[in-house]
Amino acid sequence: MRLLAEIRTLLVRRLFVVSMPALIVALYLCALPALAQLHPGDTVAITVYNHPDLSAQVAVDGSGYISLPLAGTIDARNAEPEELARRVRVALLAYIPKVAVGVQIVSRNQALFVSGGPGGVLPYTPGETLAGALAQLQSPQGSTPNTASTTPANLATHDLLHGRVDLHRVTILRDERVLGPFDIQVLEANGGSGPALLAGDTIRLVDKTIRVDVRGEVREPGVAYLDADEPLSDAVLQVGGYLPTSASSNFTLQRGDRQQYVTAGGPELSEPAQNGDVLTIPRAPRIGVLGAVLHPGDVVLTGDTSLLSALYDAGGPVKYANISRILVFHAGAQSSYDITALTHGAVQNNPSLEDGDTVFVPEGHKIDFGMVWQALAAMIRL
Repeated sequence: MRLLAEIRTLLVRRLFVVSMPALIVALYLCALPALAQLHPGDTVAITVYNHPDLSAQVAVDGSGYISLPLAGTIDARNAEPEELARRVRVALLAYIPKVAVGVQIVSRNQALFVSGGPGGVLPYTPGETLAGALAQLQSPQGSTPNTASTTPANLATHDLLHGRVDLHRVTILRDERVLGPFDIQVLEANGGSGPALLAGDTIRLVDKTIRVDVRGEVREPGVAYLDADEPLSDAVLQVGGYLPTSASSNFTLQRGDRQQYVTAGGPELSEPAQNGDVLTIPRAPRIGVLGAVLHPGDVVLTGDTSLLSALYDAGGPVKYANISRILVFHAGAQSSYDITALTHGAVQNNPSLEDGDTVFVPEGHKIDFGMVWQALAAMIRL
């Protein structure tokens, strides 16, 4: 490419002292279009001079590579034909001294390329605009995103507005020139659609500026990227949301040197996130509730983790259950609690349970504690 430019310059400088044939050549070279970089899906003809068995017509694969006899796999990313020829020649020099290689583009992949964000390849239609292409990207039927984009952490819903992509800083790479940045939200607010695209353009997306590390019981633990005015709760949505096993309280928020406990419905998650926040969602305790209850088995306490809540989630004690002597097994130790005493304010009989605890409700001596339980159940529903 540099050689071509030097030839053009030399011939133009001597415009008035060269012969007519040379002048024609100069004008022809100046009119040649700039050689564009190769993209996945482009087809090129590789000629290895004096070695027809090594010459081939190949397509650039989805990762930006080509495969050739003897030369093996060659990186074609960001390469113009002249550069690709050089790379092939270097690969063959180990086997063939003084080898000469030529590369010619046979066909172009009529597509648009997306780097950053969900990434991938979009079909190109003449007249397509930047806003239209991004609308394609948000439609699962309109794009062929890379594998990573199928996870919630990489915009599985293709919702760019509420995802990690900064729509205020979208650029276009066209033949080594960068166009933009463009603010897509401002364009749409003003009824604009942005510049028209050409086949082979690469739409470059960048992440938002606020980085939040979300850990624990979410679908895709990892890093979320937010705008400065987006609430911390959007970070949870961006990594796929809560799991059925997620607790709704006792989240740990590490902000700088300060650590605090927050809840799913607390004000902290409604406020803007800060760069570097680390939010950890704990697993809700799974408690075994056995004995004289309506639905014996495991319960998951996503909210309140008290003994009373565990009994409520298990359907409550049956008619003749002895709720004055409920056993709780924790870490190999056994404790007994009288929840009838709660009606007299004895809150120590409603302990907080932990993951793996077991609750056993024994049968009584045909004493109906139903009225007491109804009063306690009403306390849970409040």
